[in-house]
Amino acid sequence: MAVVSITDVLLELGITDATAEQAAVVSGAIKNAQAAVERVLRYEVEYGTRTIYLPQSNKSLHVHERVWETYGTQAVLRNYGTGWANELQTKHLPIRSITELRIDYDGRSGTRAGSFGVDTIKTEGTDFWANYDSEDSSGNKLCRDGILRCMGTWPETPGCVKLTAVTGYTADELNGNDSVLSARPIFESILVEAARRAKRTFIGQYSSGTGVGWIAGSFESETLGDYRYKVGTTGTAAEDGSFANTYDILAATRTALNDFINWGWSLNS
Repeated sequence: MAVVSITDVLLELGITDATAEQAAVVSGAIKNAQAAVERVLRYEVEYGTRTIYLPQSNKSLHVHERVWETYGTQAVLRNYGTGWANELQTKHLPIRSITELRIDYDGRSGTRAGSFGVDTIKTEGTDFWANYDSEDSSGNKLCRDGILRCMGTWPETPGCVKLTAVTGYTADELNGNDSVLSARPIFESILVEAARRAKRTFIGQYSSGTGVGWIAGSFESETLGDYRYKVGTTGTAAEDGSFANTYDILAATRTALNDFINWGWSLNS
């Protein structure tokens, strides 16, 4: 789902009676703008349930304790270090609730048959807990930094922790209509970037044509001898082809997103 709508972007551009072609251009611009913003933030912003395997890499710098574990006919030597201490950084922000957390020292990010079985389930509040630092407008706990804590230390083997959690921002929070939490800067950043991309395409279509209106579709080909210029004529071409090289983000947009970037994930992934 897109955070901003086609109507939002058309109004930002001052277009009140858009053609189907213009709407297709804007639709493609929204997709690319949201993807660009989420690359800066390093997570998907919309409210939803997501599963992730942790940790992403082994960063232990300390002395290991080694323990033999057996799986059927196999014996594996495991390292239990203190590299992760009692904190584990997750990717998606903010954490709204944790559906389930499992630890399987040979989980291999869920690729091993039978991994993360029922006996690997951990209990929130007993075995681990999120670093809840506030509450949302419904009184539910909110973890804005994405840090999980546990008794003792987290295992350091990549992919041995399976986390399923509800993360992201609601539509009201993104639109600035929530009484407690506002993620409006994310909405505005996607809106500005989408409008900028659409406007650039509109100008390109206009300047390369006859100068009397928008030219439908995306650029397809041109030749120098007996100069010819060809554009597509379908909404799909305009939506999918006009923005292939527009993944840039303005410096002002990056600044507006600073408070929402998952800096911990950048340092620990």
